[in-house]
Amino acid sequence: MYATSPMLKPSDLQRCLGSTMSDTVELDLESNPQAIRGYAFYDWAKSSFETSVTTAVLPAWFAYIFLKANGLEATVLGVSMTSDAIWSYSVSIAAIFVAILAPSLGVIADRRAIKIWWLRILTYLGAASTFLLAFAPMLGVSQQWVWLIVMFLMANVGLNGAGVFYNALLPHLGTDDEMDAISNRAYAYGYLGGGLLLAVHLIMFLSITGDWVIPFIMASSGVWWLGFACLTFAWVPEPPIENEMEVLGVADSAKFAFGELKKTFGQVTHFRTLFIYMIAYFFFIDGINSVSALAGIYGVTVLGLTTGNLIAIILIIQFVAAPCAIGFTILAKRTSTHYALSFSLVMWVVVIVGALSFAPLVLESHDEYDIQFDWDADGDGIADAEDDDTDGDWYSNAAEEEAGTDPLDPSSTPNPNPSIWLQQRLAGKGQYIVSVGDGTYE
Repeated sequence: MYATSPMLKPSDLQRCLGSTMSDTVELDLESNPQAIRGYAFYDWAKSSFETSVTTAVLPAWFAYIFLKANGLEATVLGVSMTSDAIWSYSVSIAAIFVAILAPSLGVIADRRAIKIWWLRILTYLGAASTFLLAFAPMLGVSQQWVWLIVMFLMANVGLNGAGVFYNALLPHLGTDDEMDAISNRAYAYGYLGGGLLLAVHLIMFLSITGDWVIPFIMASSGVWWLGFACLTFAWVPEPPIENEMEVLGVADSAKFAFGELKKTFGQVTHFRTLFIYMIAYFFFIDGINSVSALAGIYGVTVLGLTTGNLIAIILIIQFVAAPCAIGFTILAKRTSTHYALSFSLVMWVVVIVGALSFAPLVLESHDEYDIQFDWDADGDGIADAEDDDTDGDWYSNAAEEEAGTDPLDPSSTPNPNPSIWLQQRLAGKGQYIVSVGDGTYE
């Protein structure tokens, strides 16, 4: 799990918001060791989805199934989209859905003791959707990728929604001085838990052959999420509420929530620093979550990584990041939470900018490729034709589009000569000239 760097859980500013603007009882209470363990185990639990599913295994599986069913693109709502575009939209839809509902749910959760209840319901949604990913092979080829993306979207709604109430529990678990240690301990649990399950999945993927392996990884990730979350439900008490409001219907709850939000935004001038922080938090946490949610599909579709590559890379990240999470606790104690947060964000930006350099550039001509295949029809060692595309008709996509022919169909060409060259190749006449760097081979 590496969706969010340490130090990014609710801070002192957010704690002030809870104590000043809600009826929740005093926050600065002595910590309960069992409750802290239960809180940390939720990070351990949900990291199965964030590592094995979102980043390591599902991106490659989805891209393969999408390609098998549609080729490079599919038309969705009248728009042609690639697999990585559809993946990105699903992540965005889930995030926007939760972002719209979260403020209202948060207001109600501050007035009623329902944080654990909502955490439980949204965990059920996320874990069940993750488990149901395993059923994709039972459907037709054209339906499998749709099932995967719908279940992935629902699982993301569960994950992001549960995160709202999970983070809201933190201020009630200990004193102000303990917040960094509790938060970073939870992150360390998440890295270790996600890494442990991912190691098991890597062993299975490398040692077992069979179509059932990847569906089993999906199902086991859902079971892991729900199973260890039960420790959270059992060990973390529901924070008590003073002057708890009565139960309201859906319409009345929404009306009350939006009324409270309007009142809160009307007090912006009284909490200027807090609101500046919240706006900044919205942007930097969204950037971090976007990278973590799209890293897997980026690795598959842009960098050409295999499932085995992704699992190995994420596994290394897990066990490097776990001690680093504890290290940020030490850094915050020796400096300040503000410094530790700023340092982590600056380093994050440096790493992400560096990661962009791994993206391959789009080559514009045949001569720019490191390995070039040219056709020598008469055997004199001199290339007679070169192909700028991969469909076998020796015309580039741009040339075919200009001529009005199909760039993906080798039989559809501006003139018959390329088809003759293709027939000659298939008949064994002539030979390829392969250029690798400065060397030429026949």
